[in-house]
Amino acid sequence: MPTLPTANRPVSRRRRETRARLLSAAGDVFAERGFHGASVEDICERAGFTRGAFYSNFVSKDELVLELSARHTAQVVARIRDAADRPSAEPDDVVREVIASLVDDTPSHERWLGLTTELNLHALRDPEARTAWAREQRRIRAALVEAVDQAVARRGAALALPTELFVRAALALVSGAVTQRQLEPGSLAAGELESAVLTVLLRPAP
Repeated sequence: MPTLPTANRPVSRRRRETRARLLSAAGDVFAERGFHGASVEDICERAGFTRGAFYSNFVSKDELVLELSARHTAQVVARIRDAADRPSAEPDDVVREVIASLVDDTPSHERWLGLTTELNLHALRDPEARTAWAREQRRIRAALVEAVDQAVARRGAALALPTELFVRAALALVSGAVTQRQLEPGSLAAGELESAVLTVLLRPAP
């Protein structure tokens, strides 16, 4: 079984379109068959490329997943920063957008969280994968901590606990709530539990 790599390879401009198509195809195939159920051949067939095209861009499925993770995190961070940059945004508006960005109850986000559950199990069973996936989780948290700190500070809001703990709590809460909704459809409205708890953790500055 391949393991998560410890370093990313440089990406040339001419490979970006190929990589983007492979990443898009992988997201669809992973959603249908799961991380372990999806083969490199499946991804290549969906993207319209050969195995050679895949391996000229990624060492393994694991490296491809790290790239998907980085792109997903970048989208969440950008949404938080966009909210803080809006001149007319009030502190409450930014707080709500921070919560919405972390919760993000769209099907694509819930699909991603399902994949990360598989990756967590993969990492727990493979020491090398655990090292690389843990490194990626630290990178994700650091990016979110920076974005949340900047957003709330610029608009006069404050957290009820250290930002690192808030981000950890938010990620754990969202993952758990999505799992509950998937196992028990209709038991929770999309974003209901997450928004209720995160609203308590975020409060206006005195």
